[in-house]
This record gives sequence, structure tokens and C-alpha cells, in this order.
Amino acid sequence: MSSPSLQQIANSLKRQFKNWDFEKARKHSDNEAQTREYLIEPILKLLGYEKLDHWVTELNADFNGKKGNKLKVDYALAPKGKDPVILIEAKHHDNALQGKVFSQLREYFTNVSTARIGILTNGVVWKFYAGYNSYDKLHEEPFYEFNTFEAQDSDFEDLARFHISAFKTETILEHANEKYLLSKFDQALYEELVDPSEGMIKSIIKRMGFATSTPSRLQFVKDNINYISLKDAYDRLVNEGALSPDSGIITTEEEMQAYQIVKTIISSSSKAMADISNRITHRDLKNQFSILLDNNQRMPICTFQFSKSKKKMAIGKDNWFEIESVDEIVLYKSQILNATKILLNQL
Repeated sequence: MSSPSLQQIANSLKRQFKNWDFEKARKHSDNEAQTREYLIEPILKLLGYEKLDHWVTELNADFNGKKGNKLKVDYALAPKGKDPVILIEAKHHDNALQGKVFSQLREYFTNVSTARIGILTNGVVWKFYAGYNSYDKLHEEPFYEFNTFEAQDSDFEDLARFHISAFKTETILEHANEKYLLSKFDQALYEELVDPSEGMIKSIIKRMGFATSTPSRLQFVKDNINYISLKDAYDRLVNEGALSPDSGIITTEEEMQAYQIVKTIISSSSKAMADISNRITHRDLKNQFSILLDNNQRMPICTFQFSKSKKKMAIGKDNWFEIESVDEIVLYKSQILNATKILLNQL
């Protein structure tokens, strides 16, 4: 019997979450122990973890000469039933999960050599952190957050990665690293555009056809790296697809049909959706064709992989399934609209 897909797991999680009265559980959680019992442990069980087989409470983290400090990890999860891979620091549901709380988790993580992922949770908010490549310390920012009371469909798709039947340490760490890199890239690009380095300015001058970077040319380029010039460049990238004729990427007629079908589904659903139709773009890569909101790779509405033998479609993030032809896209109208609305709500 084949393993369930991430989408199947996500759908199952959504159904099971509806069956547990989290609001009632929060009202009965007057202290940290009750928060664990009524809010945290039910979610661990929904993710397929069994207390006797996959998790240990109050794991000893007194390593590296720390004996005597009585460092105890609230939960240590071992998805494969052996070494703990996920460490969880649990707090009362009113705790903001900041400052000292993260410092505790980071110290536990450093002292448990097999740990790869750390979680801070108060039963309502779950913050997921990954270790650096050396695995001796945690990134200071979470790569994923899940809110029990505000979860959208895409949140369950990400949460499904941590279900015991789908959990793969390396896959999750690669996913986390990609998010961390993207965040750093966004920040670095912003800083470079706000305060351009001399290297960037000289590169632009060279592309303008000048062999030397005179002081006047340096100042001219610096003065003209502004909102208007960046917007013009962005518009050209969108219109031209940011692809040169020799890139080796050819947008097929089938891919353009898929784009038009998705765009029509969205724009014809309501006047509000019609108003955002010009924000729906496509991007063609060698291995997939994406339909995006605002040409943002982090805002995928649909993604397609077409080959001679198989056609695959994803709605939102990592929600892959097979279709027979592009005509079947209309069968997923409600899911496409829901994914678009979720993206719009994130802005």
C-alpha cells in the first residue's frame, strides 16, 4: 500500500482539527501542564506521534559539561522511533514565545546532538526552527509558523510535512534552508537597491557602454536607481518573461492554455477578482510552469509539470496531483479560487 500524499495528509488533518474543540481546550488550560494536555499533545497525536513510541517528555539535555543545571526538554520527538530529532519547548497558551523562551530551546538544541528541528509552542502558536548546517545551533527566525485558530489550507499543507508518515528530516531542512535563503536574499536585495554599492553602480555603467566610471557617471546612476526606474525594469521583466531566446525554455501552447484557463476561472468568479486579473502572471522554468500572483515566486496560485507521459498540477504550495488534460483544470475551480484568496489575504 502506497504512502498517503501530502495533500491527503493535509485534508485529513483539516478534518481532524475540526473534531477537536480547541477553544474549549484553551478555556480549560489554566496552567502549563493543562496546556500540554489539552492543546499540545492532541496535536502531536493528530500528527501521528504516540507517547510510548515516538515522544519522550522531560528529556535530559545536560550535556557538554552542563550537568547539574537540570536542563529538561519538554518534548523530544523521534519520528523513526530511535534518536530525538525534534525538540519542543512548551509554554502556557498566554506566553508570547519570545526572548528567554527561544534561548532555552536553543540551549537544549545545542546539547542534544541528534536534534535537527526545534519548536516553540504555547498550544496555539507553533514556531518551527531549523538548525544550521553544523546542527549545533538554531536559526533565530522560524521558517514556518502554524496558528491553531487561524490556519488556512496552505498551513495544513506545510504542517503535513511533519506528520510521522511523511516526515523526512533532510527534505524539511532543505525546505527550511530555502526559506531562510530567500528571506536573506530579499533583505540583501532591498538593502542593495536602497543604498547601491559601488560595485553595482560600476556594473550598470559598464552595461551602459562606458569603459570608465567617472564621478559624474557614478552619481548619475546612483541618483537614478529609484522607484520609477525599478518599476520600469520590473514591468519589462514581466512583459518579456525575463527569458532570452537562447535560454532553452520554450513556453508550450498547452502551458499557455493552462494559464488562460486559470486566469479565466479567477477573473470570471466576481468583480473583485476581475479587478486583480492583471496581477496574475506566469513564469516558465525548465522543470515547471507557474501561475503567480504579482509575479512573486512565493505566491503560487497553480504550478504545472507537463511531460509526454504525465501531467501534474499543484494548487498553492506542494499540493501535487495528476490530471489527464488541461481541460480538467476547471474541475478544481473552488480550490483555485480559495488558493488565490489566501494569497490575497497574506498581503
